[in-house]
Amino acid sequence: MSIVSMGVAGVGFLLQLAALVTGIVLTLRARRSHGRAAVLGATGCVVLLLGVIVSLLPSLFARVIIEAFGFQATTSLFMLTSLLHTLLFVAGVGLLVAGVVTPRTAPAPYPGPHPGHYPGPPPR
Repeated sequence: MSIVSMGVAGVGFLLQLAALVTGIVLTLRARRSHGRAAVLGATGCVVLLLGVIVSLLPSLFARVIIEAFGFQATTSLFMLTSLLHTLLFVAGVGLLVAGVVTPRTAPAPYPGPHPGHYPGPPPR
């Protein structure tokens, strides 16, 4: 793998990492106002982050894996990590969609004035 392609892959990984960590932080901050929907969104971001990490690790250690186990085993490993990445991607996007379509928690109603605090004559 050339240094340029490693740099491009590294920048792509960092952008995905930044976007997903930002998504986790923002959805968890909205947990009070959005309830379960925000938790589903944050969980979806965490699952997507795991998928990115799963797809990155074999690429980082490809040379070591090829030298230790041979090309055939490396091909099988990449196929398995690709399958796992796909499953994590589908699960993460599904959780994000579930977070979007889940009804929001209704905010607590603002307590109005008590009957004894109305200006003017008391109600009859």
